[in-house]
Amino acid sequence: MLQPYFATKRRLVIGVGLLAFACSLFWPVDLAKYNEESPTLYDRNGELIHVERNAHDRWVLKAQTVDVQFKELLLNFEDKWFYVHPGVNPLAMVRALGQAIIHKKILSGGSTITMQVARLLSPGPRTLWKKCCEVHTALRLTTQYSKESVLKMYLTLAPYGGNIHGIRAASLHYFGKEPNFLPLSYKAMLVAIPQSPSRLRPDRFIKKANDAKNKVLQRMGNSPDIKEALGELCQIKITPFIKLAAHAFRLKVPILLDKSYQEAITTFAFDYVEKLPAPMNAACVVYDLKADQVLVYIGAVGGACRMDGNDMCRAIRSPGSLLKPFIYGLAMERGYINPQTLITDKPINLKGYMPENFDMVFCGDMTIEEALQQSLNTPVIQVLDQIGPGYFFDWLKQKQVAIHFPTHNNKRPRLAIGLGGVGMSLVELACLYGKLAKGKLLNQPSQVWVTQTLALTPMPDQRIKNPGIAYKTGTSYGFRDAWSIGYDNQYVVGIWVGRADGTPCPGYHGRQIAAPLMMQVFNYLGANPILISEQNSSSQQRLRFQTHEKQDFHISMPKKSTTLCVPVDEVVYLQTNSSDMVLWYVNGTYLGESKTAYSWTPANAGFYQITAMNTKNTIDTCNVEIRREP
Repeated sequence: MLQPYFATKRRLVIGVGLLAFACSLFWPVDLAKYNEESPTLYDRNGELIHVERNAHDRWVLKAQTVDVQFKELLLNFEDKWFYVHPGVNPLAMVRALGQAIIHKKILSGGSTITMQVARLLSPGPRTLWKKCCEVHTALRLTTQYSKESVLKMYLTLAPYGGNIHGIRAASLHYFGKEPNFLPLSYKAMLVAIPQSPSRLRPDRFIKKANDAKNKVLQRMGNSPDIKEALGELCQIKITPFIKLAAHAFRLKVPILLDKSYQEAITTFAFDYVEKLPAPMNAACVVYDLKADQVLVYIGAVGGACRMDGNDMCRAIRSPGSLLKPFIYGLAMERGYINPQTLITDKPINLKGYMPENFDMVFCGDMTIEEALQQSLNTPVIQVLDQIGPGYFFDWLKQKQVAIHFPTHNNKRPRLAIGLGGVGMSLVELACLYGKLAKGKLLNQPSQVWVTQTLALTPMPDQRIKNPGIAYKTGTSYGFRDAWSIGYDNQYVVGIWVGRADGTPCPGYHGRQIAAPLMMQVFNYLGANPILISEQNSSSQQRLRFQTHEKQDFHISMPKKSTTLCVPVDEVVYLQTNSSDMVLWYVNGTYLGESKTAYSWTPANAGFYQITAMNTKNTIDTCNVEIRREP
């Protein structure tokens, strides 16, 4: 009577056990190690341009598409029945056990590729219990993932000596190429190394690695390709992992660079900077107007001696003269000036602000176009004074231009904003000029005038004609930053040159040091020139720009140190440049007061000292000689 009961109980226990085992196969596999890939950056074409070690100081790159030839080598050598068995090959395990019993030592482990993945995901001591765990994990992997996914896990996790893991990392480090572009013999070596990565490291034991490579090839038969590969000795070319965009890599916002442009222009910048005294450096941004993408991002070059750890594409610095085109453009849009307007480059005093030109020379009368192309300071400040520096600042903000200005104590920008009295970065300036190039800032006539005026600016090398690149240079106060921003119909190129710590670089200015590098970049990109058209300005009157310059209180009539012929009983008009009440004195005697011209009748011929005093007790004097008619 008890026998059927125990039989039923045994079947129940077995059934429950099998059910529990089946359910355990769906217990998720921990893929933390597989997902610990080295941080990477790819360009817009999917090419790797920057890679760093992962959190465990390892180089790990996930396997991408694996070619058929490599897969055939791997499976033939490691696991012929990979696509057939459920992650564990019973025949291989029985064979390994038999060999161990006969030879009294382990000759083969009987592990499949799936079991090796299980061990790599959770490394530990080689015990019987650990082996059983690996078998269970292998079955779970087969249940939960496709064979191709498991194969990619192996190719990503396989050890290749030191801190190199995965076929891609090994191929790039030891041979300088992606694995799919390697010859057959090199692929065979990559298959062999994980068998004993410390003993077969090709950078240390190249002969042993070549011998192991031949063992892999010999299992493939005797085809002509195999024979040729057997006779080939693989050569190692240790290649540092690519670090082509260190500063772009650190950005929180991903950008799509172009590897070929980034590589070539980085070389240009490095060679250029090497000619400058340390620790001077350079930064470059190239923006594609049509694709709306940043193609090149170089924050600094040249090593620690040039402080290249600083990202000077993002550093907030004074833009110098780079805002001048936008001041003139806005003034033209608002009707303050037109292309025919004449302005005088002269010493000025506007609300106590007295700017000087870069060369300390004043050029007199000129057109607005000449003032912009020569980047003169006093004309643009006269124009900005009429626009209003606060209005200009607010206009930039409304156009979503990133511009930095301290807002504490309700402080508002003053006229110095026109000569760099705000903060901007190279990226922000390139974006600003990109908006100008796209016509997103000004109305069409003003935008065309600014662009064509900048495109007619002479080149840094006067012997070369401008090929149609609209560009502007700038130098911040004290020679701290040298700038050059230019654009054609395809690209915006921005260049900064200076020292990352903000120390002055006397004698280095934008036109001399930044513009040549910008032109070198355009030469590489291939300029897509801006076409210069004849501007129809016949209907525009040539007007002289009237400055609102605040002048010191003085007598405007009569002129100082002059001789006046005044008949008897005739008057001399006395006037100042002020509209306030003025007190008048002649030779120290009070005459009267007036807001406008005061009529004075000289009593006799002779010499007189005329004195005027305003409500602020400011005085001015004028000496004149009065003569009578003969």
